[in-house]
Amino acid sequence: VEILQLVDRIQIGFLNERRAEKDFLLRLDMKYAQKHEATAAKVEADFDALRAKYDGQPERQAEVDAMRAAFGQYVAQFREVVATRQEIGLTDEEGLRGQLTRAVTEAEEMIGELEAPALDAALSRMRQAEKDFMISVDPVHIDALYKMMEQLNAEVAAALDDEDEVEFINDM
Repeated sequence: VEILQLVDRIQIGFLNERRAEKDFLLRLDMKYAQKHEATAAKVEADFDALRAKYDGQPERQAEVDAMRAAFGQYVAQFREVVATRQEIGLTDEEGLRGQLTRAVTEAEEMIGELEAPALDAALSRMRQAEKDFMISVDPVHIDALYKMMEQLNAEVAAALDDEDEVEFINDM
């Protein structure tokens, strides 16, 4: 009975892990990653207890060890996903998304000062490619973004009189 209870707790723990994973990916909120970690610790303890119940039965202990190893791989992979999402940015202000937002805001302000509708339009096209990529994560949008950036740089060069300003803008 105790073995069945432990197996049930491990199954329920794994289901709760998947729920925390789903919630994290949908909401990009670290509280779900923390919940995932806390649940993993409980499941690990249950694996310890289950293994102890099979004292003197090496083949059963090996089965428990194999399940635990697979569970450990899952937990490690989820940690990598969390770290990657944090690097990208959980919000528009954090990580690479935050850097992008600040850079675009700066570019929009500089282009706004030039009062050049063609540059505004070129930047808007770039923002559309950026948003298309963020939604679909299709690399084709990256290529489009680079092409639009080249066009924007050419239009900036044509709009500016001072070569130092052109070089400054292109280096951004």
